[in-house]
Amino acid sequence: MLGSEAVLKDAAMISMYYMLEKLAENNVSIITDTRVDEIIGSGVLTTDNKFRRRDYPADTVILATGMNARKDKVQELRRLIPETEVFVVGDCSQPRNIAGAVNAGFNAAGDLSRGSHRGVCRLTARRGKRRMQYIDTDTWDRREYFEGYLGADFPYISIGAHIDVTNLTAFASRKRISSYISMVFCAHHTAQSIENFRYRIREGKPVINERMRPSFTHLPEGRDLFINVTMDFVDDILEFHERAQAQIAKQGTDLGLAGFLDSYDVILYSAVPWIQYTHFIRTITSIGVDSNPKISWGKYFQQGERVLVPFSVQVHHGLMDGLHVGRYFEEFLRSIDDLE
Repeated sequence: MLGSEAVLKDAAMISMYYMLEKLAENNVSIITDTRVDEIIGSGVLTTDNKFRRRDYPADTVILATGMNARKDKVQELRRLIPETEVFVVGDCSQPRNIAGAVNAGFNAAGDLSRGSHRGVCRLTARRGKRRMQYIDTDTWDRREYFEGYLGADFPYISIGAHIDVTNLTAFASRKRISSYISMVFCAHHTAQSIENFRYRIREGKPVINERMRPSFTHLPEGRDLFINVTMDFVDDILEFHERAQAQIAKQGTDLGLAGFLDSYDVILYSAVPWIQYTHFIRTITSIGVDSNPKISWGKYFQQGERVLVPFSVQVHHGLMDGLHVGRYFEEFLRSIDDLE
């Protein structure tokens, strides 16, 4: 059996392996990199990618050449009824698998719902001075990954590592500021600079934020119940620290849940300073729907003359890959080393 990796690419992984196993059991050969030149009475004539011709005997030939979306018909409908919004779904948009069809239907229903009270042509959403824009999935290079991971049982990447924060703790000590808030600043400054960390999923569709807000946990003195502090970000560590301290004082014991629940422009930060953990998975509001990145760290510890801390990043795989998380770690460490 040749080229099995080139077939069933649109099938779920478990279905692909099952079907390949059944094909092998029934001695079905898979021949790739070969075109059919002619169907003759005894079978088919072919040419492979090395220009070798071969005759395959067959008593039945079935053509499965794929499908193309009739987008010209969509444009005809739009010209016929220009005053009516046309929603393109299913194979009319692009031939896909069942998961893609279900997702397209879900998105269309969301468009109809939004159109009933906000206007279906609206492409951006504003909250204060923050701006969010829907991504055009017809031209988005992540579309297939996005649609595939939407249907996964656990569509998240969670990666942890020990990182060197020696310069950060020294900087915080010199400036007499909180090392925790300094960590939040560096972590958010890094996330803001990487486009994929600004992607979110809103009503089944991908969006991109212009700016994001940090939302970090804080344990008030003498209490066992933490609060959630959500605030606008400023790209100056000392000003950010001052504003964070003011927000903490203003918030008092208010849990701050309204600041980030049902928000699409936050990154959630949390510390577990009592544990030098090896891995950490954060709470998810709704599997596959919750797309806000979650960044955490644990207890500082000494390794020779260096200060290290366990650090973990949890993100939605439909919006980014391990490459982007790896890039985040690199940029985060660089931002710590740049503190003066």
